[in-house]
Amino acid sequence: MHLLILGMHRSGTSLVAGLTNLMGFYVGGPDSLMLVADDNPKGFWERLDVVDINDALLAGEGASWVNPLPYSAGTPSPDLDRRMHRVLEELDSHGPWLIKDPRLCVTLAAWTDKIHMPRIVFVHRAALPIARSLQHRNGLPLRYGLALWEQCTVRAFKAMVSYPHYLIRHGDLLADPPGSTTALFQWLKDQGCDNIEAPTGSQVEDLFDPGLVHQRPDPAEAARFLSPEQRLLDKAIRDGSILQRIGELETSDESVSLLREFGELATRSEEAMHLRRMLSELQQRRARFRFWNRWKSLITPSRE
Repeated sequence: MHLLILGMHRSGTSLVAGLTNLMGFYVGGPDSLMLVADDNPKGFWERLDVVDINDALLAGEGASWVNPLPYSAGTPSPDLDRRMHRVLEELDSHGPWLIKDPRLCVTLAAWTDKIHMPRIVFVHRAALPIARSLQHRNGLPLRYGLALWEQCTVRAFKAMVSYPHYLIRHGDLLADPPGSTTALFQWLKDQGCDNIEAPTGSQVEDLFDPGLVHQRPDPAEAARFLSPEQRLLDKAIRDGSILQRIGELETSDESVSLLREFGELATRSEEAMHLRRMLSELQQRRARFRFWNRWKSLITPSRE
C-alpha cells in the first residue's frame, strides 16, 4: 500500500506518521530522514529527498511552503521527474510505505500522477493553534499563518477528494490516543493493507507526549481572529460536511490578498531560518560522527 500523509504544518502529521510507521509502513532509513529538533523531538518522519523535491517543485514556480499561492501544479521538470521516480522505486522495494510532508497539501498532484491508487490520511488541527505555533517557531504574523492554513487546507481537500482518504482530527488524537490509533489501523486494514500490525499500548503511549502540545484551541480567540470564511471551513471539516462543499471550495479573497502581499517577504525570512537550521543539523551530524569515531577507537584493539 502507498500511503500519503497530509496536513498543514504543525497539525500533528509527524505523530500520525510515527503511528503508521509503528504499524509497519516503511518511510526510509535513519540517514534519509530529517533530524529531530527541539520543536519536534519525536521526529518529523520526513524524507529529506522528498522535502527537497517538494521545495524544488514550489520554487520552480516562484512559490515556497510559506508562500504557496504562485504554485499552479505544473508539470515537473525532467530532472525532478527522475528524482521522484527514484524515490518511489526505493520505497516500492520495501512493501507498504508512507510519505509524509505538509508540502503535499500543495504538491500532491505531482506525486499522485506517479503512484498507483494512493491512500491519503489528512490530519486536521484547529486553525488558531497552528497559526500561533507558526508564529512562535517561524515568526509568521498570526493572520498570515491563518491565511496560510486556509490556502493549504483548501488545496489539499480539492486535490485528495478523488482518492481513498481518511480524516483524523488532532483533538481526537490527544483525547483518545488508543481509540484514534485503532480507528486508523482498522481503516487501513479495510483498504486492503493486510501486512501491518497494530501498535502495542506502550508503543502508542511512548509516542504521545501532551507536554509537546503548547497551543490549545480557544473558541473565544478563534471567534476573534478567524475570518468568517475560515470559521466556516474549520466547522465543515469538523462536522464532515467539507466533502459536500468541494465544488465551491476556494481560498477567500482576504487570505489571497495577504499571501500575495507578504508571501515574498515570508519566503525570504524562511530561507534565512532554513540556513540556520541547516547549520545546526550539520553541527549535530559532525558531533555524531566524532562520537562514533571516538567509540570505534576505544573498542578496536591496538595493533601494537
